[in-house]
Amino acid sequence: MAKRKLVCIEWVDAEAAAGWVDDEAADRTEVLVLRTYGLLVRKDKHFVVHASTRDKINKRWSELGKIPLGMVRKVTVVAVVEE
Repeated sequence: MAKRKLVCIEWVDAEAAAGWVDDEAADRTEVLVLRTYGLLVRKDKHFVVHASTRDKINKRWSELGKIPLGMVRKVTVVAVVEE
């Protein structure tokens, strides 16, 4: 059986605003750090790729997410699980 890492990814969220924004909102420096949990698909020089589900028979992933590595603060292994 293959082993997969269940990880917690801590990353800085990007922000966008639609429409007109006043100077106070534009100057805000609050940083929002999020935590995402999932199976580690891969970590390369550009992304940390994670998924919620693995179909080992058809070799497919579900709920795939890619977080740019520059936004990632830390990746912690929570557990090692078998497929």
